[in-house]
Amino acid sequence: MRDSRSGRVLVVDANTVLISVPGDEELPGVRREAAVWSSETGFAVVLVRLLDVWFDQYINEW
Repeated sequence: MRDSRSGRVLVVDANTVLISVPGDEELPGVRREAAVWSSETGFAVVLVRLLDVWFDQYINEW
């Protein structure tokens, strides 16, 4: 079953990440989205490392 609230992740390099998640529909057929872009920050570095571990653990199993 697919979660319709799943977001997207773009890891550019070890210091840069973009994460987005869909919001609730305010108007029928109009999608809203919230996104966070972080580059060359401690937050980005930690998030990229966490994503690396998660992908290694769960995606490589497929």
